[in-house]
Amino acid sequence: MIASFKDSNTKTIFDGESLRGLDKQLLKKARRRLELLNAAVKIEDLYFPPSNQFHKLGGNQSGRYAVRVDERWRVTFEWANGNAYEVCFEDYHK
Repeated sequence: MIASFKDSNTKTIFDGESLRGLDKQLLKKARRRLELLNAAVKIEDLYFPPSNQFHKLGGNQSGRYAVRVDERWRVTFEWANGNAYEVCFEDYHK
């Protein structure tokens, strides 16, 4: 379950609202990933579907995890006690 968001834009997407400057299809895919994250009871739940490409991050994002939204965008988060914290929709490749 999502316990906290890192920024207000990610919460806006989760709440089903649109964001200026982002494609509606991209927002729809991001919302689906956020819904899957919110439904997860254990971190292993995020390995399915395989298109999530769920993985642990390293470097300056060490201790965080990511699920893929598209080639560029990810939903990143920290995981503890069955909850996702500091959830963020971001392009961490830039």
